Amino acid sequence: MTPRQPGPRVCPPPFASSAGVEEGGREERPAGAGLRSPDPSLPVVVDAREGRAGLAELLRQRGLDVQVQCLEAGDIALGARLLVERKTARDFLQSLRSGRLFAQASKLVERAPRPLLLLEGNPYDLVGAEQVPSLRGVLLSLASGYRIPLLQTEDVSESADCLVHLAQQEAKRARRRAKRAQQRRLTRPSSEEGAPPLKQELLRLLEALPDVGRVRARSLAERFGTMARLASAGLRDVMQVPGVGPHTAARILEAVQR
Repeated sequence: MTPRQPGPRVCPPPFASSAGVEEGGREERPAGAGLRSPDPSLPVVVDAREGRAGLAELLRQRGLDVQVQCLEAGDIALGARLLVERKTARDFLQSLRSGRLFAQASKLVERAPRPLLLLEGNPYDLVGAEQVPSLRGVLLSLASGYRIPLLQTEDVSESADCLVHLAQQEAKRARRRAKRAQQRRLTRPSSEEGAPPLKQELLRLLEALPDVGRVRARSLAERFGTMARLASAGLRDVMQVPGVGPHTAARILEAVQR
């Protein structure tokens, strides 16, 4: 990731990507080596300024359907919930010294339920011994204060491999969420979103009747099932419900037969 200047995020013009070795890293492995085919249904967006590192092209080579756009926060969006800020070790230190790092962290947390910091290289190799405690404090602050997990890789090629794995995991989570939502819709008695189950609605109505609390409401619901059946019942039928005497039964029927 190239160093960024403070100020509004402005999309650069398109340029050719160069997915070579970055910052003296190791030579790239074959695209997608050892990886399963990712789920193409998960939307993946890479920030336009990541082009010089060739990240978008590396992800495409590994099977992801990648769109290049100007993101307001972060560098890689995996679906609607996972937002990744990618930094090389050198860029990380430059962001820290310029005061941009914590502003970027705040924006990352605001824009995504699950933020992630992807750090390529080791920033400890680029600072003196006297700066190590301060650097450690910064990383701990990001992890504990901002609740941003840290994923460290060796170079952009390994970052691409990790992002593919993350995309696979996020796609599974999205499918599980969709399946649970569908199951909840199927168990609702009405197509109206947010409609409570019939039994809960019945219990609320029964509890509002005279001399009927939660225990009697449950007994009435189990015996009659609906308010219509209760309204058509006789006094003796209602008196057969545990805890309901003649006086209470009469008041219940008077209330439901109005």
